[in-house]
Amino acid sequence: MAVTDEDEERTVSVVLADVTATLGPGYESIVRDIAGRLREFIDEPTRYFERVVEDTQQVFHDGYIDTDWPRCPLHDGRHPLWLGDGGWWCQKNGVLIAAVGDLGSRVGPDSS
Repeated sequence: MAVTDEDEERTVSVVLADVTATLGPGYESIVRDIAGRLREFIDEPTRYFERVVEDTQQVFHDGYIDTDWPRCPLHDGRHPLWLGDGGWWCQKNGVLIAAVGDLGSRVGPDSS
């Protein structure tokens, strides 16, 4: 199985929905670069999606764009949410906050 153009576009769209909802616009090139780079090495669509999400989070943390992205709304943004089972989870409480791509329905841009 290979990652298709449609898989890449869907992945970028979903990740950007969370990024834009929490940090605002201006990060499309970062997400697209990550998605393009990973497509060269990963040929399974589900694993590709997970890695794009994980690598985007890591770039935001390592690059000091936002070291707590995406921020946990249950704890006033004092720690990041973590990816698991297609969703963003609060690791302190083990609570699912939102599916990946749905942070905009859970936290607004003011919450970041």
